[in-house]
Amino acid sequence: MLRKKITFTILIPLTLVLGSCGNSKDLKSARDLAKLGDTASTAFQKIANDQYDSCLRTARYTILQTSTTGGIDSQRKEQEQSCENYPKKAKDSLDKANGVVIGYIKALGSLAADDLTNYDPQLDSIASSLKQLKFNTNQVEAGSGIAKVLFRVATNKYRQKQLKIVVVSTDKDFQTYIQGLSKAITDNYINGALETEKLAVDNYYREYLGDVLNSNSANNAQGVTAITGLDNQWQNTKTTIIEKQKLGEAYVNALNDIAKGHQKLTDRFSTGKMLSQTELHQMTEKYVKDLNLIAEKSNKLLKTTPEK
Repeated sequence: MLRKKITFTILIPLTLVLGSCGNSKDLKSARDLAKLGDTASTAFQKIANDQYDSCLRTARYTILQTSTTGGIDSQRKEQEQSCENYPKKAKDSLDKANGVVIGYIKALGSLAADDLTNYDPQLDSIASSLKQLKFNTNQVEAGSGIAKVLFRVATNKYRQKQLKIVVVSTDKDFQTYIQGLSKAITDNYINGALETEKLAVDNYYREYLGDVLNSNSANNAQGVTAITGLDNQWQNTKTTIIEKQKLGEAYVNALNDIAKGHQKLTDRFSTGKMLSQTELHQMTEKYVKDLNLIAEKSNKLLKTTPEK
């Protein structure tokens, strides 16, 4: 269900430009969706932020090699400092990589509404961010190509009449870029940071459950309560991590659907076919409401950076 909601959210601006945006109702819908796109951007930014947060949480679950307060603080500080290297850089790079997709789709929505667009100067350095995420050469060039399109659209003050050429000329780069971003999220976040965190959690609770089970109090009431409490904490913590992995997977699936939607849009423009107003209304009425539900779920699941 989450996958469908995320997919519909991002595809709304794409479906908008498939239909006629000539009357006031259509223009209002386009502008409303552009505002809601900001909410989507915030929700997806939380995924990038959690790349770094996951490293900090993993540090908390590192098995301690000392029982002294000073030793514990020193070990955890060392683990947390290691998060300032690749994990934090990857978080920043992932955020910028997401920004290319969000910026491009919001630009399409603005053009559909016959509005001017803005250019994010951070996109000037997008190539270095993509290399940080291990994008291949073609994918880096595709990201830079999309950034150049966004710059041209903003500086040349493109409007609705330039929408077709923007979509058709950008499709090849967009398809290539989505492949790179999908892989980066999977490798860095889902199978990277979160999987490492999950393993750290398992090792942590196995260690301390083992200590309790091997202690003299294992069979008395206090020991049983401690074992039950630790086991519940273990399962709850793992469940949360797995839910975050599912959220990441849903986002990757949404990216792939965006690529399909963009290809469909390109094909429509190439053949001159458009969606009817009825089709457009049916696709937007429900999905506008879904966007806020997606943002709400993201806020609950990825809400804070752990305190050091």
